[in-house]
Amino acid sequence: MTVRTNSFLSRNVPASLALILMVMPVTGCARILGLDEYELDPCVSTNTDEVRDVRLELGNLSDHQGENLRIELVGQDGIAVTQMLLEGITLDDEGKVALTVLRALPAGVGYTAHIYIDENTPGEYTGIEDDPSWVVGVCASGLVQLTEEDPKVALNQSFTVGSQPLRVTLNGYGIHQGGAQMLEFALVDNEGGTAAHTVGYYRIFDINLGEIDFKLPHVVFSRQNYEIEFYVDANQSGSYDDPPTDHTWHLDRVGDSDGIELDFLHDGNWENLDSFP
Repeated sequence: MTVRTNSFLSRNVPASLALILMVMPVTGCARILGLDEYELDPCVSTNTDEVRDVRLELGNLSDHQGENLRIELVGQDGIAVTQMLLEGITLDDEGKVALTVLRALPAGVGYTAHIYIDENTPGEYTGIEDDPSWVVGVCASGLVQLTEEDPKVALNQSFTVGSQPLRVTLNGYGIHQGGAQMLEFALVDNEGGTAAHTVGYYRIFDINLGEIDFKLPHVVFSRQNYEIEFYVDANQSGSYDDPPTDHTWHLDRVGDSDGIELDFLHDGNWENLDSFP
């Protein structure tokens, strides 16, 4: 799999930030107990040739309930490989955002997660004062933790534009309003028969409008084939279920010079999906 440049913060990483990433303590996987599917070894990122799932266990967000959270997984070379947007975050009973994103971490070593609250200009990091931000380690198991022990870190605001955005408008979803129903969306790179890799992920925790609009910058490449999968949690179970229990969609798209622009009207053409746990 070819890892491509698509970060809001990387590429031209300044020496000061590089030094911070070298000396900062790495979050320990052993803080999380009871997650049998994740090793509880110290948080080290061992080299692997397999795409891994990512488990987000993000605390220290009590002041940001209902706000938007953006996450990028970034390699040692400063290149982001996966981009996520969590809209209107809802904290669980433990005061955390906890979810799993399938196939989000490609083969490699030394990944970090760059996290910020998107408070100011949507889709644009405008500095630590406006958009609180953190950098934490990604465990070999794919576990990403944010705790009160993790200090805020300013992210580099410059990037080299090497890719195009995904722009999505979902129409007719008003039928799901008012029931605390979430929607999950995955953009999957499955080019050339290589292992599928989720390069873009979106979740809205509660559909409160009939129309859903979002954008993931720098995730699409021209002439690249992508699979798009998304669903509404119609039975409010908190996770994916095959249709007709949940309302589900699978689409195939090819990126062009403008990226991918999806304008989709809710319908009943549902399919079983494999991008969600």
